[in-house]
Amino acid sequence: MRIDCKKATIMISKREEKKLSLFERIQLWLHLLICSLCKLFMKQNKLIVSNLGGLENNITAALSEQEKNKIIETIKSAS
Repeated sequence: MRIDCKKATIMISKREEKKLSLFERIQLWLHLLICSLCKLFMKQNKLIVSNLGGLENNITAALSEQEKNKIIETIKSAS
């Protein structure tokens, strides 16, 4: 039932995006009881998410066609 820090950080991030199952919440809660570093990560993650909450609606950045083509070529050459 115990989880490691890697799994805990994934669950903490997932928790911000959607609801965790009861079993996952219990696992995370038990881990956070003993791990101060993951507690700190959770606080920092909450702070980041709350400060970036409305930014997705204000992003106007876009790639140029040249940048898009370069990415496509890089993906193709890696395959």
